[in-house]
Amino acid sequence: MFAVCLSVLVGCDDPPDSSPANSKLEQAAEETFIKGLGFLSEGDHPKAIELFNQAIALNPNHEEAYKRRSRTYVKIGAIRKAVEDMSTLIAMSPDDADRYMNRGNIYLNAGKLFLAIEDFGRTIDLNPDEARAFGSRGQAYANLGEYKLALEDLDQAISMDDAYITAWHNRAVVYNELDMPEKALNDAGKALELGPDDVASLNARGVALHKLKRLKEAITDFSRAIAVNKTKPNAWSNRGMVYLDLDRPKKALFDFQNADKLLQNHPVLQFNLGRAHAALGNNELAIQHLTRAIELDSTMSIAYAERANAYRRDGQLGKAKADMEQMERRKLHKDNGL
Repeated sequence: MFAVCLSVLVGCDDPPDSSPANSKLEQAAEETFIKGLGFLSEGDHPKAIELFNQAIALNPNHEEAYKRRSRTYVKIGAIRKAVEDMSTLIAMSPDDADRYMNRGNIYLNAGKLFLAIEDFGRTIDLNPDEARAFGSRGQAYANLGEYKLALEDLDQAISMDDAYITAWHNRAVVYNELDMPEKALNDAGKALELGPDDVASLNARGVALHKLKRLKEAITDFSRAIAVNKTKPNAWSNRGMVYLDLDRPKKALFDFQNADKLLQNHPVLQFNLGRAHAALGNNELAIQHLTRAIELDSTMSIAYAERANAYRRDGQLGKAKADMEQMERRKLHKDNGL
């Protein structure tokens, strides 16, 4: 009786199941998981997921299998399933800051910004010294246009880790958005001291240089970014805009077309393709691209103005007048916050 009472007083739990059968299941789960890692390293994501599924079925507490499966789901764009796996891991260990950080990053990359901010906040609550949680939350705020909050978090991240390239870069992007190119230039420069071939930072510095009318230097940075990684549409598009300012529409068109191959049906790219064709005298193509820009984003008042000019050159004065009226209507709505 004493032994039973003592057991109750100290809150003893039932001992874990260490039976030979359970041990064999855990061993089989681990072997299956390792096979899954092999397929993952070969880039065979469906097979890797299949084996991670089997490992979890054999051992529902195999945390590494959930983690790897979540990452694999992200790679194939199965965001909901990736979040479900990270949520399972959080339920297993609700005070693990890294798990909230990982789920927050999934939300951030999927554009679910409010959920990302919530998870980064929870990360900070659990681990106030995690600079990357401040940096990632700052990026989420920036993507929402909450630049004051973004700067507060990015300032904090940089003060905690002055070798944090992404924070320097993201703060440069925010300063560019706030039309503070000198500060953007400084931050992008700091990022490039840490990583000379960081494409995002080269792009941010190029934007700052463009704003400062240092056009040849801007082209140098965008060209360097393209040389490092030709698959990033921003550098192509931004270099094209500088070429337009330099009255070199053929080069601008080439850059916009390359950007369009990488990021199709983007309203800003369609608008700039229209501008380049207009500068080259290709009025019909200019109208086509400007019309497409308006179809993709009917609030883009400047696209109506550019198309009005193209219609005017084509002698379609009625359509030009209608576009100018649309432009004024949209500007009025924007000015009134509608």
